Amino acid sequence: MFSAILATIKDMQSTSRIQAYFYFIPVIPFIFIETILERPESMFASVLSWIPFFAPMLMPARIALKAAPTWEWMGALVVLIVATWFMRLAAGTAFRVGMLMYGKEVNLPELVRWAKEH
Repeated sequence: MFSAILATIKDMQSTSRIQAYFYFIPVIPFIFIETILERPESMFASVLSWIPFFAPMLMPARIALKAAPTWEWMGALVVLIVATWFMRLAAGTAFRVGMLMYGKEVNLPELVRWAKEH
């Protein structure tokens, strides 16, 4: 995800506020970690640990606390692998568009349009 965002930035001074917000996504699980550690078997913890952005931090914590059954962490791993594959494709498209649009900053609607064409 970060490589897709960085491919759309011309230089560090021209980053937009929206692009900067994406860098806070890995920090979001820290907001919920106390709740997850207190009740790792809850539905809230289970749902959050399936979200690809949160799974690398939350699922190991739930596994260590023996609150995640085998089928759950294996399913979350498959979801994470598929999401990683799609993000890799998106990053490749963003990089290709970024290289073709040298000197012009690419915005999100342009990036989506180019991704649909290729």
